[in-house]
Amino acid sequence: MNTRSKAIMAACMVALCATAVLLSALGVPGMPAQVGRAAAQAEQTYYGYVPWNIWRNESRPGGVGGWWLNPETMLDHGDLAVVGAHDATSVSIYTLPGKSLVKSFTVDKMESVITPLPNGTFFKIVASKPISVLLVGGSRMAKPDASFSSFLPSIDGGYVGKEFTFLGVHSVTPARSIETYGVSLLPGLPYIVFALEDSTVRIWDENGAQIAEYNVKANKYKDFGISPYNAYRLESTGNVMVQAFVIEQPCYMPAVKGTFIGNIFYAAGSVPESGNVANPLRFFLFSSTEGGKANIYDLDFARKSMDLTVQAGENASLRVSNNQYMAVESDKPILLSWRSEYGAEGGISVVGIAAGQTAGLFISPGEAYIFTYTDTVVTVDDISLRLPPDGIQRLTRGWHTISTDQNIIVETVNIADNQGLNIFGQYLPSAQSIGLRYEGLSLKPIEEQTPWLYYAAGGAAVVAIVAIALILRRRKH
Repeated sequence: MNTRSKAIMAACMVALCATAVLLSALGVPGMPAQVGRAAAQAEQTYYGYVPWNIWRNESRPGGVGGWWLNPETMLDHGDLAVVGAHDATSVSIYTLPGKSLVKSFTVDKMESVITPLPNGTFFKIVASKPISVLLVGGSRMAKPDASFSSFLPSIDGGYVGKEFTFLGVHSVTPARSIETYGVSLLPGLPYIVFALEDSTVRIWDENGAQIAEYNVKANKYKDFGISPYNAYRLESTGNVMVQAFVIEQPCYMPAVKGTFIGNIFYAAGSVPESGNVANPLRFFLFSSTEGGKANIYDLDFARKSMDLTVQAGENASLRVSNNQYMAVESDKPILLSWRSEYGAEGGISVVGIAAGQTAGLFISPGEAYIFTYTDTVVTVDDISLRLPPDGIQRLTRGWHTISTDQNIIVETVNIADNQGLNIFGQYLPSAQSIGLRYEGLSLKPIEEQTPWLYYAAGGAAVVAIVAIALILRRRKH
C-alpha cells in the first residue's frame, strides 16, 4: 500500500472513529447490537404459594356491628394458569413439601390450562421449555375492574424480549379510572409495553387474529387493554418489556439488563390521586446494599423529573413520581418495588435474587417465603442456611439483607394481620431465568440531547473529509 493510500485510509478511520464516538455518546448505535443472554436451561422450574386468607374483612352494611367476613368474598382456592410459549411443552404441577403430583399435561404454543389449587398450597411446576405461568385469585377477579401489578416474562423466560405469550385477565376497561374504595383513580389501560429499541408491536389473540399494532419509539411506551381470560401473543421488532399495573397492587420491577438488581428500570409511575393528595401507604421503595443516587425520568417528556439518594444497607421511599410512566437510572445497583396499601388493598409480588447477588428486602406485614430449586446456601442477616432442592424458608417482616450462591425466588403476600385478599395475581418467573443477562442491549439516553452534539458529530466527519482533500492536493504538488 503506497503512502497516499495509507494517508487516505488513516483519515477515513479518524472520521469514522470520531463520528462513532460522538454518536455513541448520543446513544445512536452504529450497527444493530446483538443482545447477550445467558443461555436458559431447557427445563424450567417455577415456584409459588397460594395465600391461605382469600376473603375480605369488611364493615357491615349500614355501619352497624363493626366488621364481618363477607361470605361473597370467601374462596377456597386460587388458580394457576399455564400458557404455552413453545409447541410440545410437557408440564407437571406438584404440591410442596412432599412433591405430590397434581397434574401432568402437554401444551402447544398459545394453548392454556387452568388448574385450581387450595388455599395455603405451596407448589412447584416443572416444564420442558419456558412457559407463561400466572398465579391469580380472589373474588374481585370475576368483576370487570379486576387488575394486579406484574411484569410479564418473555418466551425466553426473562423480562426483556421480542415475543410474549400470556393469559390476559385484566379488565379491558381503563383500570385506573374506576371508582375503587371511593377513590377516583387515574386513567390508563392495565397493560404497558416499554420499548427499549424502536419497535413495531403486534398483538394476536388465541384464534390467530391480529388485534393491534403500534409503532413505539425507544424510551417510549404504549398502554393497551384486552378482553380478559383469553390467551394472547405479543411480538415486537425490537426488544421490549411488558408490565401490568394498577396502583392498588404491589410489584417488583426487573432491571433492564437482567435480574431484579440493576441500574436501569422502566415502569408505570404514580402521580397524585384524587384531590391531588398521595396515599402515604402507597409508594415506590428503593433499596441498595451499596448506596447510591437514582434519577427518575418522565417518559412522556424525556426529561429528569427528580432524584433521590439511597443510603447503603437502607431503603428510600418515593410516594409520588409525578410521572405516569417513568424510567429510573442509578449509579449503583438497586432493587425497586411498588408497595400498595397492605390494609385496604393487599396483594402478592415475586422477586428473584441471582446466584452471587446480595439484596436488601423489606418485608411488609403478611407472609414471605424463599424458594430454592437446587442445593443452595442462603445468608439472611449474617445467618447462613443450607436449603435443599424445593426448599422453602419463611422470612419475618422487616428489613433483611439476603445473599445466595444459587438463584432463588421470593414471594411476598402483602396484607394486614386482620385482613384477607379479594384480589391477587402475579406472572411467575422460573428459577433458571433469574440469572438471565441482557448486557448487549443498545440503549438510547432517556433525556433529549443538546443539538450541538449532533453538529459536532457531523463536524468531525467534515474535518476528516477536509483532511483527505488536503492530502490529495499535496500529493498532486
